Amino acid sequence: MADIGRRAALLAPLLLGACATDGPAPLPPLVEGYAHLTQLRLNVREVVVEAPQPGPARRLDPPAPVNPLVEMERMGRERLTAAGSAGRAVFAIEQASLTRERLSEGSILFSGEERATVVLRGRLEVEGPEGAPGGFASAEVRRAATGPLDGTEASRAATLVRRAMEDMNVELEFQIRRNLRPFLVTAPPGPGVTAEPLPRG
Repeated sequence: MADIGRRAALLAPLLLGACATDGPAPLPPLVEGYAHLTQLRLNVREVVVEAPQPGPARRLDPPAPVNPLVEMERMGRERLTAAGSAGRAVFAIEQASLTRERLSEGSILFSGEERATVVLRGRLEVEGPEGAPGGFASAEVRRAATGPLDGTEASRAATLVRRAMEDMNVELEFQIRRNLRPFLVTAPPGPGVTAEPLPRG
């Protein structure tokens, strides 16, 4: 029994060390894409997604586990699709930023406080043959969250971006259906239901 106790005492530090090096489990992605949603089919030959030039429009203050610009680009690629033979549509991402502002400094007893803000703005322009103007739809979303500087900044930012993208996804579709309805192509009808006569008798 004494030998078993000594072995347990020797193994304990090793087990504790293994647990300490594992660290917290990585967070699952909060934004999983938009391909599962109904595509907005436009009567154009191609759809182009344009990112803003480097600068304040794409500012990203770390920690930022979810990049709003990357998500805006993915939303444009997965939700907007070309379903015509002429013309083109340009989805210009005018702003996709995550900024932080320190509201108060920390002390021995209390952590500081910050405000994180996400701004998303995009404009979809439809051009007819030979670049003739067709119409446009624009959408803008702003979300902000205030919280302590206690190590939860990354999680708070990820949640903020996710919620802002959910808002943008809904708002952009609403604006497109309202302002670009003539350029929307309805999905082709599925195969009709056929009936097979039953044998007599």
